[in-house]
Amino acid sequence: MADPTTDWNMISAFSTALAAGGTILASITSVGVWWATHRMLKTSQQALDDARAEAGRNRAPQIEIAVWPKPGQPVLMLSVRNVGNGAARNLKLTLDHNFYFNGEDGEAGNLRNYAVFSERIDSLAPRAEIDMMLGVGHKIFSRPDLCPLKFMIEAKYSFEQREVIERTFIDIAPFNKHLAAEDLQVAQLKKLTAAVEDAATAIRLSTEAARPRQ
Repeated sequence: MADPTTDWNMISAFSTALAAGGTILASITSVGVWWATHRMLKTSQQALDDARAEAGRNRAPQIEIAVWPKPGQPVLMLSVRNVGNGAARNLKLTLDHNFYFNGEDGEAGNLRNYAVFSERIDSLAPRAEIDMMLGVGHKIFSRPDLCPLKFMIEAKYSFEQREVIERTFIDIAPFNKHLAAEDLQVAQLKKLTAAVEDAATAIRLSTEAARPRQ
């Protein structure tokens, strides 16, 4: 005959084991729920941060600085434009080298002394643009001591209580041949214009000479 005490002890031990297993399972489940919740919160926060960053980029200003040849003329231009969607406030432009207009010596023609570089701009609105002439092609490229072929312009401005710094490195050497061709075309056009004017003058004089005198 089985001992009732032994059976009870076995049942009690089994119950204790089940309870312990249940506790472990509950702990594992709790950890799993916590981890899943943490991952969801982290993912949601990341998505929110990304959305805020994207919205900030959509509102942000962006300063674009470029050198370009003026169409139909042997002239090199420099432009500063805001291609972003927000105003660039307290804009300060800094040129890292002296650059003299048209290769002409004299501090009055030094771009660094222009108001656009020597003073702060309170606000440059979206799509606003500042254009300035660097000079005529052959005069610029004949004086690399006064007109460096490579230079850098720094744009520092404020946006939503943040300070932004953008640097643009410029190389004007690739425009040399283009501007030389423009120079040649302009010279040829001037010669043609002079020839037309001379022909017109000759026709006028011959017409006047052919008139009968009264």
